Order: sequence, then structure tokens, then C-alpha cells
Amino acid sequence: MKKLLTTAILFTAALSPAQPPATAPALWQQMLAVDASADHIASVRANFRQEKFTPLMKKPLVSTGTIAAAGATSFWITDQPEPTKMLVTDREIRLYYPNQSAEEIYPIVGKLGSLASSPLPRLSVLREFFSFTQLPVGDLDPSGDDAHELALRLEPIDEQMKQHVAEVRVLLERSSGLVKLAETIDPDGEKTRLTFTNVQINLPLKSDDLKLDVPAGTSISHPLEGLGDASDGAAPIRATTTPAGDAR
Repeated sequence: MKKLLTTAILFTAALSPAQPPATAPALWQQMLAVDASADHIASVRANFRQEKFTPLMKKPLVSTGTIAAAGATSFWITDQPEPTKMLVTDREIRLYYPNQSAEEIYPIVGKLGSLASSPLPRLSVLREFFSFTQLPVGDLDPSGDDAHELALRLEPIDEQMKQHVAEVRVLLERSSGLVKLAETIDPDGEKTRLTFTNVQINLPLKSDDLKLDVPAGTSISHPLEGLGDASDGAAPIRATTTPAGDAR
């Protein structure tokens, strides 16, 4: 099954003011400054490149495409290596595979759903699941610099999240608050890197830009049906922790 990357949901993460968690005070102030930079963002368009590294493969699996996001809705269109469309709202995640004429629908429920339901998760949500430490910018981008970018390591503190994510490393542009690069490392050692380019903010988005219409005759399934109570959010979030665009 093709899956989403948690760091994709962290794209354009605007950090909202809140009581500081167990984070170094100087870092907390930097995070609040990023929030001030990102507060004006209402919509985003960008190209993305996703690379998945596994211990068993010499070269990463690469997928590319575009994203449009506004409010609690994001629409990911993967062009290569296989066309895929994914719509994330505050209620569900819909994955459409044109080549298979198939759509999969996953509900967003439980407290972890609050992390998946928006491409702009607030710090008040993130701090429920992660601790924060600062990284040298060069660890994520050798050509970057600490004056213009902020690199963070997010480590899960939520037990359910720990089952699926070992850590997330994010590179933010200080002037805009946008995520330039994000890496997720799974407990099994797999790493997924997501890079954004040609980022455009606050362009008008039509309703069709955030709408997924599937052709008549498409096979529609709900893979989580019959798997028991998903009210804790574990199963739906598992469907959103690795990339869209991988081969099934």
C-alpha cells in the first residue's frame, strides 16, 4: 500500500505561541520567531521530490510531484514513478491510483488524527507528540547556513507515534517559516527525505485545486474497516507515515 510521509504533513509548519515545553529557552524563542514569519501563509503550492532509503537498496526510491495546500486540506499529485493523487482533509485521507482505477479511503480519528488533519500543524499539537532539539543546518543541507535557516530534530514522546517514527529532522527557512527539507527515520532504519522547490505562497486556489474526483467505475475500498476500534488513531496514522509514490 502506498503511504504518506508524516513530514509531508509538517510542510509549512507554522509554530503557534504556547507555553514552552521542555525545550531550550533560546531554541523556543527561535521557534516563535519562525511562527511570526509563517503566520501570514494562507496557501501553498510547490514541487516535491521524495527519496526513500532502505538498508536493502543501494539507490533510493524516488518520487516527484506537486502539492497544493490551504487550511486543513492538502492535495498531493505524484507524477513519477507512478501517478498517484492524495487528498488529506480534517476527516479522511483519500488515495487514488489511476493505473489501477482504485481508491483507498482512510479515516482520521483519535488524538493522532490532529497531527494528520492539517498541512499546517500547530506547535500546541506537535508538542503533544515530539520533543525538540536544534541541529546544525549543515547536517541537513551542507550549503545552508544557520543565519537564514533553522534545523530541528523532532523525537516522539507519544508511545503510539514511537511505533512508527524514530525521529523527524526538519529544515525551516527563517524568513518565511516554510519547510525546505524534511527527513523521517522509521524504527526499522528506513529514511525518507522530502525536498520542496518552486514554493509559491498565498496564490489564489480554486476549489478544483483541492478536490479529488475519481472516474465512474473506480474501485473504492476502506482498508481499515473490520480491523477493530481505531479511535486511538494508531491505524490511520500508520497509513500516513511513509510516502505516496512507492510501489505497492
